[in-house]
Amino acid sequence: MKKVLIVFAVIIALVVIWLFTLPGAYELDRSVTIEAPQEVVFEKVANFKEWPTWSPWLIMDADATITYGGTMMEVGSGYEWEGELVGAGEMELTALEGMSRVDYDLRFKTPYESEAQVYFTLEAVNDSVTTATWGMTGKMPFFMRFMIKMMVNWIKMDYDRGLAMLKDYAETGEVLSRIKYGEVVEVDGFSYVGIRHQATKEEIGALMQQDYSALQSLFTENGYVVDGAPLSVYYEMDYATGVIDFATAFPVESLDGIEAPSTFVKEKIKAGKAFTVIHTGKYEHIGNAWSAAMQYTRTKKLKADMKATMWEVYTNSPMEVSPEDYETVLYLPLK
Repeated sequence: MKKVLIVFAVIIALVVIWLFTLPGAYELDRSVTIEAPQEVVFEKVANFKEWPTWSPWLIMDADATITYGGTMMEVGSGYEWEGELVGAGEMELTALEGMSRVDYDLRFKTPYESEAQVYFTLEAVNDSVTTATWGMTGKMPFFMRFMIKMMVNWIKMDYDRGLAMLKDYAETGEVLSRIKYGEVVEVDGFSYVGIRHQATKEEIGALMQQDYSALQSLFTENGYVVDGAPLSVYYEMDYATGVIDFATAFPVESLDGIEAPSTFVKEKIKAGKAFTVIHTGKYEHIGNAWSAAMQYTRTKKLKADMKATMWEVYTNSPMEVSPEDYETVLYLPLK
């Protein structure tokens, strides 16, 4: 009986070891419609020298070293990157199907080693419109399977940011999104009046316009004084669904004497330390700055307080400046 139990235990152990060696597969893709001919979009995704302009990762690390190899837009071409924020890795173009599909091998070296297969499909809707789909397939070790869903959602957000920039680049020849890292600052606590929503990032822009109009009416009708630049406050984001809990707001010197309907919120930001990042350019690309802020604090070992309320301040108005000069300052609270 004892031998049987030992054999059984060994079998169980071997099964467990085998399970831990099984990789967890994942796949994802995101698409965007671009008002540009297929050949224009093809050049942007098949020529690695074009990637730094629209890459959702390289934009956060202007000092990264990039090395190119092979003949661009041909099988075997590639590039390597190395930077403090983006780590190190390489990508190689492995197959072409005319201008309708490009395949790549992606290999990360740091901060951890992994591989994935990446592709672009480009469907010509007509002579001047192209649907671009960016996809990835890969595997993770069994013991990291619990991270797959979260990782896939992170990559989807990165892909969405990259496709938005690719769209601008192919349509206009430029990407209006610049990032400047700030510093750790001491923030005085302040009060604000706002309107709170739960919405996806695609819905936020329209809601902001609607809410600022409602806020302006509330303040004008009651003689309330705005004490600073308008802002948006972010309470929480559900990475599984992409739903963001946020408020569009005006800062006030005090909440005393302010009456507002139940659809408005009256709250305070606590005093404390925060790391700042300045984004200049189209607000549609603000996700670049938030992603950069998260990556910067992780790399520099600044302890971001992910449970605290984050906010962004609009230092000028899109009514007064061109999109390339529109400035937003992000505040990421620290522990």
